[in-house]
Amino acid sequence: MSALSQISKVDERDCHPLTEHLLQQWRQIVEIDPDGTITDWLNNFYDILSSTWHSQTSWLGQVFLDLSSVEILSEVIVDVLSSLEPSLHFCIKAALKQQDSPLLFLIDLKQITDRFARGIELAITSFDSDNLQKPHTAMLAQTLYAPYRPLIEKYASLEGRLLHSQLSTVCFVRLVFFFFIHTCIWKCSPNAFTRFMGV
Repeated sequence: MSALSQISKVDERDCHPLTEHLLQQWRQIVEIDPDGTITDWLNNFYDILSSTWHSQTSWLGQVFLDLSSVEILSEVIVDVLSSLEPSLHFCIKAALKQQDSPLLFLIDLKQITDRFARGIELAITSFDSDNLQKPHTAMLAQTLYAPYRPLIEKYASLEGRLLHSQLSTVCFVRLVFFFFIHTCIWKCSPNAFTRFMGV
């Protein structure tokens, strides 16, 4: 039986309000700043999740003596991330369509998730390093990175677009530099350009 199921048997008031509160926080982030980016939303929401984790850990440990606060909070966050409206996958997919460099955008987003995951990992291991081997922790990690999973199959295409964009930029810079040199030399001496080109 999961920790949340056990909590609901002890006192339903202690479980659902936290989940609902976090879901409401996400809705507020999106609604208050509708012109914001998923990058901003994700940073803000991860800050809230991190703050909640640290503030609730000791309280849960005091209230539910027979249950692991790490397991409870892991399941709460899994439940929250799986129930967000709009979902993270929807937000990321919509934002990708507006990006000039979608792969770099995804890398930035994943780095934000990585930072949050590392913070939670440190918080989990501060209680007991064995927690990292438990099913609830694995489920938390899977849920954190779930929004990126459908995009993995597009990686080759996104990488190709990025490479093409970078090559185009390099070619453009070289072309501009060539014409800059050409103009400078031509202004100095009409015959200098032919000497510069080895003609």
